[in-house]
Amino acid sequence: MEHHHQPAPKTIKTYWPLILVLAFIASGTFYLSWVRNSFDASNLMLDFMGLFFVAFAFFKLLDVPAFASAYRSYDIPTKLWPTWGYVYPFLELAFGVLLLYRIELFWTNLAIVVVLGVSIVGVIQSVLKKREIKCACLGTGFNLPMSQVTIIEDGLMILMALWMLY
Repeated sequence: MEHHHQPAPKTIKTYWPLILVLAFIASGTFYLSWVRNSFDASNLMLDFMGLFFVAFAFFKLLDVPAFASAYRSYDIPTKLWPTWGYVYPFLELAFGVLLLYRIELFWTNLAIVVVLGVSIVGVIQSVLKKREIKCACLGTGFNLPMSQVTIIEDGLMILMALWMLY
C-alpha cells in the first residue's frame, strides 16, 4: 500500500508564536491606553501598530541575515535589491517608534501604506501559487507558514495606516 504525504493542516499550534505575540501586543496596547487615559480608536490603533512594528522588528533583528534570505524568497523588492532585506527590520523598528511617540504621523502612515502595499504583492503571489515557504514575519526563529494569515496581518496594518491618514 502506497502512502502519499500530504502537508500537515495548519493548526493553532502552527500559529501559536504569532497568537502569543499578538496577545502581548494587544495587552500592551490596552496598558498604554490606560496609562494615557485615552481609549479612542486613533490612540488604540497608533499604539497597536507601534507595538506591532517594534515587536515584529525585534524578531527580525535577532538574525538579520537569515531574515533577509528568507524574505528574499517571496518579497519582490528584496529579490530585485537584496539589501532591502537588511534595511526592512530597521525600517519596521522606525515605524514602531515613530507611531508610539506620535512623530510625523502623516508621513509615517503614508510610508507604511507604500512599503506594506508593495510587500503584500509578493505575499499574495506566494499564497495564490500555494508555495510552501516560511513566512519571515517573525524572523526565522519560528516555522510559520506563508498563508492567508500573513495577508490579513499586512492588510490590517495597511488599512489602519490608511485610516490614520484621514
